[in-house]
Amino acid sequence: MSQSSDDYEFLPSSWTERGGTDAPQVFRRIAVAFDGSNPAIKALKVGEAIARRFDAELIILQVVKGQNYGLMGLGPTPAVAVEAITELADEARRGVQKEVRGMVTAISDRGVKAWAHVLAGGSSVADEIARFAAKENIDLIVVGTRGFGALKKWVHGSVSERLTKCAGCHVVVVK
Repeated sequence: MSQSSDDYEFLPSSWTERGGTDAPQVFRRIAVAFDGSNPAIKALKVGEAIARRFDAELIILQVVKGQNYGLMGLGPTPAVAVEAITELADEARRGVQKEVRGMVTAISDRGVKAWAHVLAGGSSVADEIARFAAKENIDLIVVGTRGFGALKKWVHGSVSERLTKCAGCHVVVVK
């Protein structure tokens, strides 16, 4: 499948002016942080385009964080509620994993070597991704951003912002 220059309009012209597979091999392994959100889907599209451009391997990362079921300081959560919440979280996780498997197949069918990996997250999704990137010699991490305001960012944190600070490789943040 041939690619037009429009497919890479977000890449610097110095990366695309040579065209074809003659591009310098800057990125060999690209990881995309994926949580099923719209920003993550945009990041995956950008990651796939960059992987295709550099004939790189694409790894779709999903981080499964431990659950905190306390109801914001209102005391212990009843066991029945924990079980229901756990089942809902597991069902959502299975749905995202099925979606990711489908994406890996579709991306592979379009000629990009792709695979998925699930990380068991600790307290920080960004730290887990950065550790994976270091261990697996990732050259580039692509992550979406939700554009939280100051209060939501303070409460929820910003994976993309944290990754730009703690990752040992390049990070592309996609709006």
